[in-house]
Amino acid sequence: MGSEHFMSLVEQPNGERLKWSAEWHGREKNNGAIIDERSEVINYWMRNIGMTSLADLTECTRPVFVEDPESEEFPYGSLGSGFSIFYDGNYYFVTLTHVIKNSKPENLVIMINDHMTDLLPFDQLTGSISPSVEESDIGDIRLLRIPNDLLNKIQLNSLCALNLDRFRSLYLTPRPDETAVISGYPAERKMIDYKKKGLKYQRFTAEGVVRGVSSEEHLYKIELIKQDEVHSMSGMSGSPVFIFGNASNGAHNARFGGVVTRGGLSGDPLFVHFVDSAVVFRMLERLGKDENP
Repeated sequence: MGSEHFMSLVEQPNGERLKWSAEWHGREKNNGAIIDERSEVINYWMRNIGMTSLADLTECTRPVFVEDPESEEFPYGSLGSGFSIFYDGNYYFVTLTHVIKNSKPENLVIMINDHMTDLLPFDQLTGSISPSVEESDIGDIRLLRIPNDLLNKIQLNSLCALNLDRFRSLYLTPRPDETAVISGYPAERKMIDYKKKGLKYQRFTAEGVVRGVSSEEHLYKIELIKQDEVHSMSGMSGSPVFIFGNASNGAHNARFGGVVTRGGLSGDPLFVHFVDSAVVFRMLERLGKDENP
């Protein structure tokens, strides 16, 4: 695994555990995902950043479940995805307001990895980048801080986070026709089995092409290709976007591109919209100033 781009999370003496069972269905490469790992552009840039497979890049993604402590019969729900990051000495989980709604941090059910039922601990939610964009796609992004002192050594070795310190210097505005990859958990690949008290989910990774600016500043869209395995992008909100530069348009890097904020529910081709990484970096920088006045 490319250690320059991923950081493990740190200690939690008494981690919370999922009350139900959780079942993960294999790596996306062998389970009907639409990504083509033979893509020349992707292979070139995977080698460029020292990774051997897309699984290395997408393991930071997690399904987001929300617990309703008032309901014994239907205690869990799920509306989307998210991913872990490391930035300037701190760990965060990136998702969206419309995914977690008004849930308290202690009611978020986000497992450390695909094989453990330990849950990530959080101590705060951040607001939007400014009150004026609260109702926009940009204002939908939320960062949940993972306290460094609440994870134990086993968890330290079990959870990967995208190292945005490394990708900060690689920022470029998304460009039309660049190759993009998204990775998350569509609704049709997640199931809450209330009868057997279990959660089932499967990561989905898809390749597409950036098609330019969408309806507002910092908002772009991706046209997905080969989308014959998943029929809707519902549930992919909060997924990370990775962009692989194409020499034909002058971009020469593989980089963190941003966060999926909404996707097509039907259509051929399917589209997703994403807020570019500049917004995430700006939120992180502002949060760092608030924490270190």
